[in-house]
Amino acid sequence: SELQSLSSSYLLKSPVSSITCPRICHVLGQVMEETGDFSKYEEGLNYSATGLLKVFPSHFSELEAQSYARKPIKIASKAYANRYSNGNEASQDGWKYRGRGAIQLTFKSNYIQASNTLGYDFLLYPDDIGLPYWGTIVAANYWSITKENTLNISNSQRRYLNQLADNDDFNKIC
Repeated sequence: SELQSLSSSYLLKSPVSSITCPRICHVLGQVMEETGDFSKYEEGLNYSATGLLKVFPSHFSELEAQSYARKPIKIASKAYANRYSNGNEASQDGWKYRGRGAIQLTFKSNYIQASNTLGYDFLLYPDDIGLPYWGTIVAANYWSITKENTLNISNSQRRYLNQLADNDDFNKIC
């Protein structure tokens, strides 16, 4: 398929060029989990009040959950506010930089890192990460992070996913 061709082409030319069986297995497993078996490429955030309290218990009180329920823009803006270079709730950065693409890239700091590494302005065009072309390349880039290039990125990305995959450390990758 076109997507396989694009991802293979990028992976062979990228810092993740040392493709190993454990890396392939872990990347595919993570991408399948993040996309619901390749069925969604954008975080929905259309939670009920009960869902909000389950998924974001530290961000919503019971009263707030009732007020925010089924309002994805408001939910993302509050849940992701003031985290990893996102602005406050009013900035709506949480919505603008919500999870997208094959890896469900989230937070402005990760969009900045992807922009800097890939030479494309995802801050100006954040929706493009949800497209198959960029979503696949961004996912490969996300997995290529090393200890040397982790300044100002989220804790999840600091786990050096390729290194963990090489050790077949499923629990730390997830």
